[in-house]
Amino acid sequence: MSKDESLNISEAKLREEAKEGMFKKAKKRLIRALRTLY
Repeated sequence: MSKDESLNISEAKLREEAKEGMFKKAKKRLIRALRTLY
């Protein structure tokens, strides 16, 4: 595996983790918003 390939893979992993993190934050915000409504 070349250096560029491993870089691409780690970049993809970081993106996935970022997506996951954003999703969790969004979910928490959504839950908080729903709680304030009810």
